[in-house]
Amino acid sequence: MVERVPVNGRLQEWPSNTVRYISRSWRGPVYFQAEGVEFNLRYIARHEHIDSGFYPRHYHPHTELIAVLDGEGVIDTDRAECRNIAARPGDIFVMPPRAIHQTSWKLMKGECWRLLMMDFDLGLDVAGMPLEEGDQVELAFSPFYEWFMAGSEIQLTLDKTAWSRIEPLARSLLGSLDQQEYGQGAELLAGTLRLIAHISRYLRASGQATGQLPIAPGLSRQASLLKARHLMDHRGWFDPGCVGRLAREVGMTESHFVREFHAVYGVTPKQYSQQVLMRRACALLRNSDLPVKDIAERLGYEDPSIFSRAFTRGVGLSPAKFRRQGDG
Repeated sequence: MVERVPVNGRLQEWPSNTVRYISRSWRGPVYFQAEGVEFNLRYIARHEHIDSGFYPRHYHPHTELIAVLDGEGVIDTDRAECRNIAARPGDIFVMPPRAIHQTSWKLMKGECWRLLMMDFDLGLDVAGMPLEEGDQVELAFSPFYEWFMAGSEIQLTLDKTAWSRIEPLARSLLGSLDQQEYGQGAELLAGTLRLIAHISRYLRASGQATGQLPIAPGLSRQASLLKARHLMDHRGWFDPGCVGRLAREVGMTESHFVREFHAVYGVTPKQYSQQVLMRRACALLRNSDLPVKDIAERLGYEDPSIFSRAFTRGVGLSPAKFRRQGDG
C-alpha cells in the first residue's frame, strides 16, 4: 500500500525499525455502504518513532489519515503551501490518494512521536441520496469530506476542548489493536466512524465546514471510481468485457473510465481486477485444499492452464509451487 517516489533519480532507503516501528496493525478491508456513502477501511496501525530519521517520499493508493498523539515530527508534501509542517498532538492530517509526502523526526532521548495511521476509501454521491423536499439530513461524513476532500485541505489543528474529546477515541482505536480478537474489523470500523463524526462535529461547530452536502466537481468522479473498485473487489468482474460493463455501471465511457481510474489509482481497471483475482487465488491456495482445477473454475477460468500461466506471471510462482511454499 506504499509506493516510494524517486528523489534525484534514486529511491530513498526505508528507515530502520529501531527508530520507526509499527507496534500494532490491522489490515482489512471492511466495507460500509449507506445511501450515497461508501467507506472502505483498509488499514489501522500505531506507528512509533524515536531518535531521528525520515520516512522516504511516497504515496498511497488510498486516502491516509494521520492523527498525532504524542511527540513532534515534520510532515512534508509536494504542495508549496504544505511544506515542512510541524506535526504535534491535536493535529489531524489527511492525504488524498497518490498525494506525495514524507515524514521526518528528531527527538530527545525518551521521547516518542506516536501516530494513529489509517488508510481508507471514502466517496459521497449526493445524487445517490434519496432526498425529498423538506428532508433534514445529518450526514456525519459531510463536514469531514467538505474540508479534506472537496476543500483539498491537508491539516486540521483541533483546539484543546475538541482534542480532549477526540484523543480518547483515537487512543481507544489503538487500544483495540492490542486485543487481536475475532471480529475486530467491525469494532474498528465503528470506532473509525465515531472518530470521523467527532471531527465533522468540530469542523461544523467551529465554522470551518458548513455541514451542507458537499457538491464539488470531483465528487461524482471519486464516488464513481470507488464504486467501480468495490464492484471489482466484491463481485468478481473479471471477464474480458468487464471494463466496458464497469464503465457503463458508473456512467462513463470506457476510454474515459480507464483514464480516470489510472490517474487516481496508478493502474488500469484491467490490471486492478487482475490483482484482485490473484489475491483471491492466493487465499484459496493457502486456505483450502481445493484442486487447482476447481480454483481456476471458481475464479472464472474455463481452462486451468490459462489460470496457471496468469498466476505464474502475476505472482512469480506456479499455483502448485505457491501452495507447497505455504505448506512449508
